[in-house]
Amino acid sequence: MDTITETHWKRPGRRAGGTILAVTALLALALAGCSSASSQQDPAGNSAAASSAAALTGTPYVFGTDSTDSSQSLSLAGSADGFVAWADYTNAHGGILGHPVKIVRCNDQGTPDGSSACARQLIQNPSVLAVAGSESPVIASAGEPLLAAAGLPYVCGNPLSPPEFQGSSAYCITGGPAAEYAALVAYLVGTLHIKNIVSVGIESTVGQQTTAFWAGIARQEGAKVEEVWVQAAEADYTPAVVQAQSYHAGAWMIGIDPASTARFFQAADQTGVTVPMATVGSAVDPSVVQAASQYAGPFYYTQAAQILDASNPAMAAYLTQMKADGYAADIGNSSVASWMTGLVLQAAIEKLGAGHVSRASLQQLLQDGSLTSVPLLPSPLSLAKAPKTFPHLANASSFIVEQQGSSSRYVSGRVTAAYFGG
Repeated sequence: MDTITETHWKRPGRRAGGTILAVTALLALALAGCSSASSQQDPAGNSAAASSAAALTGTPYVFGTDSTDSSQSLSLAGSADGFVAWADYTNAHGGILGHPVKIVRCNDQGTPDGSSACARQLIQNPSVLAVAGSESPVIASAGEPLLAAAGLPYVCGNPLSPPEFQGSSAYCITGGPAAEYAALVAYLVGTLHIKNIVSVGIESTVGQQTTAFWAGIARQEGAKVEEVWVQAAEADYTPAVVQAQSYHAGAWMIGIDPASTARFFQAADQTGVTVPMATVGSAVDPSVVQAASQYAGPFYYTQAAQILDASNPAMAAYLTQMKADGYAADIGNSSVASWMTGLVLQAAIEKLGAGHVSRASLQQLLQDGSLTSVPLLPSPLSLAKAPKTFPHLANASSFIVEQQGSSSRYVSGRVTAAYFGG
């Protein structure tokens, strides 16, 4: 596992001026992450945060990350960059109550052992007040339980599986794919009155956790759920389609990657299936849209509420700092969410006041749900009571698109928002 490194990392070989990702069209992928590449520490060990922090007085406020920086996945690599950029920006603008911010960043390499090692090292560092701005496929099952047992709060930007935002010490600012599945279930069962659903999922830990989460909601609403498990990138999905057909369900919920989803649609179309299908926006790309346009039945997918809004003046600082730090290629919803975790921690510290900040005091404040004025949180959309399945959720927004052939339209919008359990 990579050694823990402080402040910020520079990535070699990145092109400046990467695209800004925003949800602007029905056919756009509802992004769960940003870019892909390996990470390494700046050989000089310098950063804007370090140089600016030197001019500040007071003991630094230290935060840690556990992220899969070495991943080739679009939804993982670079996810914590926004948190580091927030620290740089904060230090360049007076710190927090005159104190500098320092980030201790750990790459878990996407393994449970790596996440556990990161958690243990961060726990054993008495200066670390909280873990934030991270995104990892294994932290929910490996690192987060250790953080919870040690009383080290974890403010996550974009949870990948339900256990991450359901943890006793986890406070997530967005609902991630799990919230989108919940919105789809609400639409299929509550609006379309479908009482028999087939789940087609990837046979993996995260896939099983996510299916168990939304299937539990569906069953509570009186629906029956049958499960079909597949492997990623199977050569032929016809057997899975035939198995799903045997259940005679009113809708199929698809939980596989975009390339596999597109080929699953093709297999379903060739088999003559016309049942409504649904999936989350992170599994929808142009190839899926194209395959779905040839499918005879309706297709429902989610688009998360836009959090990267270049027209919002409050985003100017984020965009400028990300580019200044060399993260232009990582600008996207995931790094925005990481930046927002910094805003949550800043608001919490300012509410507690200098001299009253500790792991325990931050944990209590987040648990109490008394943060009610955090910049950019929640989205400017209407506030609604968060469901009980999202105990520590700050903001979860999903909009559902119906595609029939080449035509698409919004059919539902749902916003659930609350400030960490309150």
